[in-house]
Amino acid sequence: MLHPHRSSLALVALILALPARAAEPDPYLPDDAEVVMTLNIRQLLDAPLLRKEGVAAIKNYLASKPEVQKVLDDIGFDPLKDVASVTAASSSASSKSEKAILILHGRFDVAKVQAKADQVARDMGTYLKVHKVGDATLYEVREKSLGENESMFVGLVDGTTLVASGAREYVVDAFARGTGKKASNPKQAVKDLIAKADASQTYWMVAQGSPLAKSELAIDDKTRKSLEKIEAVTANVHVTDSVKAELMVLTKGATDAKELADDVNDGLTQAKGILSLVVGEHGKLTPLIEFLGTMKATVAGNNVVLKTDLPGALLEKVFKTP
Repeated sequence: MLHPHRSSLALVALILALPARAAEPDPYLPDDAEVVMTLNIRQLLDAPLLRKEGVAAIKNYLASKPEVQKVLDDIGFDPLKDVASVTAASSSASSKSEKAILILHGRFDVAKVQAKADQVARDMGTYLKVHKVGDATLYEVREKSLGENESMFVGLVDGTTLVASGAREYVVDAFARGTGKKASNPKQAVKDLIAKADASQTYWMVAQGSPLAKSELAIDDKTRKSLEKIEAVTANVHVTDSVKAELMVLTKGATDAKELADDVNDGLTQAKGILSLVVGEHGKLTPLIEFLGTMKATVAGNNVVLKTDLPGALLEKVFKTP
């Protein structure tokens, strides 16, 4: 009979030998998505690093906002228990694009959410309007922070999925996908990038390179030219008792990769220098300088790779430094 200790080691070795589980496109992903990111909320909240400080901070925040807690109680929703994951997707890399969607998977009490929304619509119709889309209900939220003539559209597809977008058609399409009347069919290039992501990560992101040079990231000609060298970007973050992150940029050629890596490393050096000058005035920046010191862009063929392993102790310094 195999010794229990050896049996445990064999099991661990087997698990480590298994290939990473490839991510799959969310069934509610818009067809024109260029940038996709997913945050595994359940994995994040269960991570030792978050259990130690983060969960208590969230509870304290909710305790300090009784009006928020009342709404959550009314709709029967506990953000610490009822959200499984959040996926965000956009047709561009611009943070101002309305062609973006937020997809929440978890547990939702449809009846309670509808009852609360109907009450708010009756009491404050200026801020919330209710529309019927076939058998589904579409909520139009209007608020000053969204802009004078802008709305946010929200819909509960079912008891496990909520979607929100500045584009009404994105939410209507999600309803159709929920009933099986329409299938999600993103570009093959985007699906290929998603297949390379590791679904077990706390956070993963994929992006086509083409939208980057047209986004607000292109703050000047030099930056725009650097972004034009990019074919695609992937990133992943894994949170346990530390934070491990990797950013990989696929460029159009080995020369582009080397030039981009040099630009990134120059930027990191400049950032450390600037922070060093002001660290005397802001003690919280000291751990950030340590963090930047762990980062360096390297080249692997046409790829630029940036990795970091942020110890939990360093994060604690950030929160505890006055």
